[in-house]
Amino acid sequence: MKNRLVMGVFLVCGLLSLYSFRWGEVDKDLVAKQLEEMSAHLKTLKSYSVELSHASFEDYKTLIAHEKSAGYLKMENSKFHSYISGVHTIQNENCRILVDSMHKTIAITDPIQSINYIYSLSDYRKFLDVCQSIKTTTVKKSTLYRFEFLSNFPLSAYELVVNSEKLPEKITLYYNRELKKTNNAVPTRPRMEIAFTKWIKNVKLEKRDFDEKGYVYKKGDKFLLNESYTTLYKLLDQRVTTR
Repeated sequence: MKNRLVMGVFLVCGLLSLYSFRWGEVDKDLVAKQLEEMSAHLKTLKSYSVELSHASFEDYKTLIAHEKSAGYLKMENSKFHSYISGVHTIQNENCRILVDSMHKTIAITDPIQSINYIYSLSDYRKFLDVCQSIKTTTVKKSTLYRFEFLSNFPLSAYELVVNSEKLPEKITLYYNRELKKTNNAVPTRPRMEIAFTKWIKNVKLEKRDFDEKGYVYKKGDKFLLNESYTTLYKLLDQRVTTR
C-alpha cells in the first residue's frame, strides 16, 4: 500500500513537471483577439445551459477542497437563471431576484443591462495591460491561458481553459491575500476553481426558468413574498428605477 502511494506521488509530480514545461509566452494582441472571439461566440447563441461546479482551496496546490458546491446556468438573450453556493439568481425583463438559502433573504434589483455587453478588443487589452506575464499551453483539444499579475493586484494569477468550440471549461483564481490560521500555522493563499460542463447550445428553455413568481408576486409597484417564504425569508427591495 505504501509503495503504491509513493509511486502515485511520483507519477503525479512527473505529469505536473511535464505539463509545466509546455507553457509558452504569448502576444497580448493575439490573446485579446482570441478572448474577444470567445465572448462574441457566446453572444451568437440564442440560448444555452451549462452545469457549474465551484470549489475553494486553502492554498495553491492542495487537492482537497475546503468547500464545494454544484449548480447551473441557463441563459436566453438577456434572461438568465443561475444556481451556485445555495443562491438562485434569476433575471428577466422586469427584475433580477437573488434567493439566498443560507442567509434566508430574497433580494429584488433592477435587471443588469450590461449582461448584453460584448467586450471589445480595447476592453481585453486594458485587462491584459495589468498582466505581468501571459502564458498559454494546449491540453488535448483545449487551450489553457495563464495571466500573472503584480504583487499589489488582488490576484496573483488567473487561469482560463477554453475548449475547441470556444466555450470556457474552467476558471482558476489564485488570490494574493493570505489566510491566517488559528493554530499558528504558516498563512496560505487560497485559490478558487469553477468548472463548466455539459454545455447545451440553443437549448429550448421554459418560461418558468426565468419567472420570479415562484418566490414573489407584485402588487402595484411593490413586490411581496409568496406565502411559503413569509415565515423564514426577509425581502430586500433594492430597485432604483421605482424610487
